[in-house]
This record gives sequence, structure tokens and C-alpha cells, in this order.
Amino acid sequence: MEKSQFSIPAKLFFVFTFVVTLASLWMFLQERRHESFLGGDFTLNHGGEAWQFSDHSKDLNLLYIGYTKCPDVCPLRMIKIREALAELGAQNLEDVQPIFISVDTDNDKPEEVSAYAQYFLKGFVGLTGTQTEVNKAISLFGATYSKSVEPNSELGYSYIHTDRLYFLDRKGRVLDSLVAPTDAAEILAKVKELL
Repeated sequence: MEKSQFSIPAKLFFVFTFVVTLASLWMFLQERRHESFLGGDFTLNHGGEAWQFSDHSKDLNLLYIGYTKCPDVCPLRMIKIREALAELGAQNLEDVQPIFISVDTDNDKPEEVSAYAQYFLKGFVGLTGTQTEVNKAISLFGATYSKSVEPNSELGYSYIHTDRLYFLDRKGRVLDSLVAPTDAAEILAKVKELL
């Protein structure tokens, strides 16, 4: 009878390595599965009326979260989104829905948020709601915000918020995102890639 060429410790090592590899693969797939579920349907207020994402979504939806009285970051991001979408052309633009959600539920009225978004681009949807509604909506995307009191500023407060542009499919699932996008060309390239 022929003896095995591997000793018992070597066999145990191979079995252990195989088990660890399988466990690592399972953990990686679970993490990817979790990422694929980021996003979802939500309802907020658009100009005084209820607005449900699933009723208005398009092939590609761009979502940015901020507040209308933001002195610098939000206007810059909105301008870059406008510049990127201006390069798309009318036909492709019909397949894209830009959305802005304000987290300043104490001061940003629905009509103001709607007008703010429209100022940057016709068709840009501006949404807000109660604090509970807004928190529920943005938590779907892993976004956060916090208010800080600033007595020496003109507003007396500011918000620190997630500075990320989300790209969503028709069901609101996150396809991709850009952190602090300052380049319209980068946004446009991502839109073309995902359309």
C-alpha cells in the first residue's frame, strides 16, 4: 500500500487554508450584498406636495444632500451638476433626474427648496420634509448631517453634511457615488457610464 506524500500536519494545514479561504470569500460576498442594497424608495415634500421617488424616477437619478443657505459647498456642487448635465444633450437629459434634499428642516420651506433646485437647472427636484422624514430618506443612502451653532455667522448656524453625489437606478438603489465632486467632466463621465 502506497503511503500518502503529505503528513497529517500538512493535510491539516491545507484543510485549514481551504476553510479560511471559503470564510473570507463568504464575508466578501456578504459585504458586497450589503452594498448593493444601499438606497431605496422614499417620500418627501416637493413644493408643498408629497413626492415619492418611485413615481418620478428615471433611468438614472442624481442625488445630492445639503441645504439652501449653505454658503459655499452646496452651490458649488449644484453648479457642477448643472454643467455636467448641460453637456448631455436634450435626449439623454430626459433619462436623468437630478434631486436635491435639504436637511435644514427648521428653515428650508418646501417651496424654497424647490425654487433653489430649479434655479440651478430646470427639472432639478428640490425636496425636504419633517426631520423624521428627511432622516429616514437620507439614512437609506448612509448619509448624515449635524447642525452646529455659530453665533458670529450671518445665519447663526451651519450644517456639516455628507458631501457625496449619489447615482441611483429606477428603484433608488445606489449604483455609484462621487465624494465631493468638483469636476463637471468627472460627473458627466459617470453619468455616461451609467446611462
